[in-house]
Amino acid sequence: MGERCYTPRTLSFSREPGLPVSDASQHADASLPGTAPNIDPSRVAPMMRHLWSPVAAVTCCWEGRTNAQIAVTVNAASVVPDRPRVVVQIYKVNHSWALIHRSGAFALNFLGPDQLDLLRSLGFQSGRDAAKLDGVPYRLGESGSPILEECWGYLDCRVVNAMDGGDMTVYLADVLAGDTTGESQPLWWPDARRRLPDAWNAEWDEKAARQVEFSRQLLDKLGAPRQIGPDNRQSPAQDRTTP
Repeated sequence: MGERCYTPRTLSFSREPGLPVSDASQHADASLPGTAPNIDPSRVAPMMRHLWSPVAAVTCCWEGRTNAQIAVTVNAASVVPDRPRVVVQIYKVNHSWALIHRSGAFALNFLGPDQLDLLRSLGFQSGRDAAKLDGVPYRLGESGSPILEECWGYLDCRVVNAMDGGDMTVYLADVLAGDTTGESQPLWWPDARRRLPDAWNAEWDEKAARQVEFSRQLLDKLGAPRQIGPDNRQSPAQDRTTP
């Protein structure tokens, strides 16, 4: 835990990362396409609620500053077994967004079913307000990101590409190292919600509502949504995927 984290690389993005939340709304890219108009959320919500992965603590480090947040959707992004990749989305309201943006690295630490306390301490507060990894045993991985010692398993990752999604950034990353140390199944978000005390669920819902409002305001700055179809395709110049 006393090791110094380092920066393996710095990604080149069209906007300066590391801004306070109050300034993040200025970084919505008006050229990004919106979602299809007139969508009925109730029609897609039942499907969207099944798009979960095991609960992961996303850890990162930049110039000695560490942080961790909770992610409930992580996707594999390679069919080649010896070249594993993952995709994860980090919302700009989160403190981790600036650290990952600058360091170009993160680690995914998958929680076990007995780690609800860790889920709360890492996911219910902001790293701007607390040093969330104080007292949590970890070591630094090859990417320079913290690897939590007592999780179900981990993936140490280096970002190779990123796409601006307006209110969040989608990161594609190579897996540099990983291990599965738990014997049981990992913790899944629907199971976690069922097992969390009522007060914790209410606290999470309140936090999520604030994030939804932040994202809604940021996406509104992109202007009226437009649909991308055969007669209205993005040109290469509009492609905001950045190395």
